[in-house]
Amino acid sequence: MNKKRFALASVATFILLIGLGVLFGYIELSIFPDANALWRKNLDPRIIAPIGFLFTAVLSFLFVYIYAKGYEPAKSRLGQGLRYGVLMGLLIGTVAVVDTYLTFPIPGKVAVLEFAICWVEFLIIGSAIGLIYKA
Repeated sequence: MNKKRFALASVATFILLIGLGVLFGYIELSIFPDANALWRKNLDPRIIAPIGFLFTAVLSFLFVYIYAKGYEPAKSRLGQGLRYGVLMGLLIGTVAVVDTYLTFPIPGKVAVLEFAICWVEFLIIGSAIGLIYKA
């Protein structure tokens, strides 16, 4: 495993998860402004932000680690990253959105949008990992 490339891909994943999460969050709220009523209110960012950053750092590490374990040096890095992003977006999007849809009173349209956003987010992140990581 290339530790330098692994670290770079993990940092890029962390940055993309935060940045795309904020960007897509604004897009979702602009399309479905009523969905804002479903999210937590009056949270202290000094408490929530460190938890969110820690979770995102762990997810970034694990996401790149799984990619690195399945990396095939003879194949296209971008192609592998795209395939990984597609599959992980489908996996994570399905689990997250179905759980959210079954747990919270969100409309089906919001669930479909969240799934699409998750899939696109991980497609972008998988592509970035594919371009950065090489053994």
